[in-house]
Amino acid sequence: MIHNLIKSNDEEVRCTCPRCGGTGYLPQYRHIENGICFKCRGARTVVYHQYGMTKQVIRTI
Repeated sequence: MIHNLIKSNDEEVRCTCPRCGGTGYLPQYRHIENGICFKCRGARTVVYHQYGMTKQVIRTI
């Protein structure tokens, strides 16, 4: 599965966070920092630079 790839410019791609699924919150970790996702820091999206995006796409197919 490829996560919602949204091209913002030629150098970076903003995607739905693969760890929290775009919620910004992990209820099973609510006892640690109130469950905020550490990958996206609660922002619900992550930014991959083009070299990182290629790794992400290959890994999630």
